[in-house]
Amino acid sequence: MQEKQTIEQKIIHIKTLVHKSTGALLAVSDDLKGFMVAGKTHDEIEHKLETALRDHFELLGFALISILVSSEEDEVAGFDRSLPAFTARASLEEKHAA
Repeated sequence: MQEKQTIEQKIIHIKTLVHKSTGALLAVSDDLKGFMVAGKTHDEIEHKLETALRDHFELLGFALISILVSSEEDEVAGFDRSLPAFTARASLEEKHAA
């Protein structure tokens, strides 16, 4: 008998921090503990996000079916809006060991 796979939808809010002395950017998310992406520019961070999210979910035992990463337009309370923020909408499927 074949097991039915469950597809889970997640919205991940990603904020960007800046290192004061080097100016390096670090994208992190309270929605994904341990997730981070480093880069020198907003564009570099944005370019790396999809692959980094795919890798992170793979480590957690999920296959990423689809993902849409977009710049966040809404103000995030307590964060400097001059720093980039992103929202990722992901569809995941839990992997089962064979």
